[in-house]
Amino acid sequence: MFDFDVAIVGASLSGSAAAIELAAVGRVALFDKSTFPRRKACGEGLSAIGYRTLQELGIAIPAQRLFGYRIAQGDRNVTVSSQDGAFGVERRVLDAMVLDRASRAEGITTCLGEKVRGIELRDDRVIVSTGASRVVARHVIIADGAQSLTAKRLDVPTRQARRPRFAASTECETTSTFEHVQILVRPDFEVYVTPTRPGSVNISFVGDRASLGRLVSPDCVRAELNLVGELVGADFVLMEDPLGVGCLGPLSRTPVFGRALLAGDACETLDPICGMGMTHALLSGRSAGASLANVFRGESSWCLAAEQYRQAERSLARRLRGYSRGIHACVAGLPRISLLRFADRSGIASRLQTCSVRGGGVYGSLLNTVGAL
Repeated sequence: MFDFDVAIVGASLSGSAAAIELAAVGRVALFDKSTFPRRKACGEGLSAIGYRTLQELGIAIPAQRLFGYRIAQGDRNVTVSSQDGAFGVERRVLDAMVLDRASRAEGITTCLGEKVRGIELRDDRVIVSTGASRVVARHVIIADGAQSLTAKRLDVPTRQARRPRFAASTECETTSTFEHVQILVRPDFEVYVTPTRPGSVNISFVGDRASLGRLVSPDCVRAELNLVGELVGADFVLMEDPLGVGCLGPLSRTPVFGRALLAGDACETLDPICGMGMTHALLSGRSAGASLANVFRGESSWCLAAEQYRQAERSLARRLRGYSRGIHACVAGLPRISLLRFADRSGIASRLQTCSVRGGGVYGSLLNTVGAL
């Protein structure tokens, strides 16, 4: 006998998006060790396709419209314009709104503040254990992030970058206004300034462990913010202590493992520089939920649904990874031909937009992917 049709581990974007897709089709238990809203280290940039996905889910998130990137390195700088634009969003607000939409849906039981302490995959069922309960389900969706303890418990095969990067992010008040994400390429790390609402920006630092080690105290962060403010012509006031995160991608796991589907960062992480992480979380979560919904409606067998999800997730990750590499090519100052090769390899070079470059050096062109996804 089954307590639920699906157990979902992780109630952030991918887990909640999956739950929404399964609403009214199956009985779903949605677990998360945290309660919401809660802080989460994030660059807080969302692509246009991610924003449209939220609209399709019936979620109207407050967001700051952005029109691309301004990348500066020394006396060289480039503006990368995006035809469809992007959006700055507050992650704690976004997580809470998507979870609230899932919680109000038919057939969804939320189990917040319950840490999954054990999971067992059998041929015909999944057993999920917390400190307070033991749940038997037909399938499980693993959506508890890049450092997924659930995937580790199951020994899901994982590929990790040889040279992982690390990040820290914080919220700041400002009287300045921005229409682009500001990217500053420093000798030892990169700084990303993303407006999230009037008077507020997210500032993220990305680099190796050693370079970010000094950003452990508010005083060091304030000194760095003063320097960033001078470079972009703005004033920043620290609102909260920086929140760090462990190893950043690229990391990948198999999308299907036994009776489990992996979604979001638990399946694939992207370089956190262009808003594709949250987009991937929403799209892969929806895809995982829709695949199982087809099984419960009798429109597909489990084997067919699992294989379709596997192919869809790999295709999605490849395309979003190609976009991330394109932006990173601009940040790294790679020549134009390298960026175009990234576009061709990712299969999404349907439209290209050129950059305006000042101060010498050519960063190349940015592929506009939204219409091709």
